[in-house]
Amino acid sequence: MRSIQKRELFIQAWEIAKSNFSMMLSIGLFLFGLFLLGSIIEGFFTAEEISGIMIPTISAPYIIYKIFFLCMSHAIFLGVCAQMINLVRNSEVESLSNIFGYTYKTPIKIASMLIVKSIFFILGIIFILLFIGTTDINVNEVMKMFIYDFLGIMNFDSSEKIIEMIVVDNVKIGALIAYLIIMIYLFIKSDFFSYFIIDKDYGAWEAVKASFIKTNGLELELFIVYIMLFLINILGGFLFGIGLLFTMPFSWLVLSLAYTRYIGD
Repeated sequence: MRSIQKRELFIQAWEIAKSNFSMMLSIGLFLFGLFLLGSIIEGFFTAEEISGIMIPTISAPYIIYKIFFLCMSHAIFLGVCAQMINLVRNSEVESLSNIFGYTYKTPIKIASMLIVKSIFFILGIIFILLFIGTTDINVNEVMKMFIYDFLGIMNFDSSEKIIEMIVVDNVKIGALIAYLIIMIYLFIKSDFFSYFIIDKDYGAWEAVKASFIKTNGLELELFIVYIMLFLINILGGFLFGIGLLFTMPFSWLVLSLAYTRYIGD
């Protein structure tokens, strides 16, 4: 079992963030603007109610928009990732325009995300088959769940839908707990693939595999780090979410520091 010096990790991230406050705030504003823009555009599409949630109706224009937005947002995420790595290693602040400098790696990131989403979804289907059976499974609905989740449809989360299906009629606490534990474990193991794409110039499969391998022995430590970051962002959500403008990029900085110290090097 490997360990992460969590106190030192957060203190160092805080010192870096304080020294580069304007850059951190700029990234926070940039990300907030991106999500706000996506929410506004989503409102122009007709929606349908699915399980009590209003979700945009799938149409050709909507799919084209989602693919474009998916590519644009992931290109930006790669740029932010590169900026954070550079900040952690070299304490240098690059121009915010450099965030768009990694667009050419977007297909690799999307392919990596497809691999990870497929693993998650296949696991969910296995749990449905084990604890619900095939009687209530509609293939079209299952495929729609996967497409919705991959495209990042607003207000939709396939994991929540799978959980709902597991607990239909009879709450199976053991199955639900096992499913959640495995999903959290896989999330922690796979969450660093973007860093390997940027830092090591890995392909999609290589990046996902490296994330799984390089986090061996750090699962519990990373889980604690994620819980701490979650609580920090909960606090940032107060005052109409204004604090998230700083806590979101700070969380990214902490994970980047964890990557450079314990995972990537």
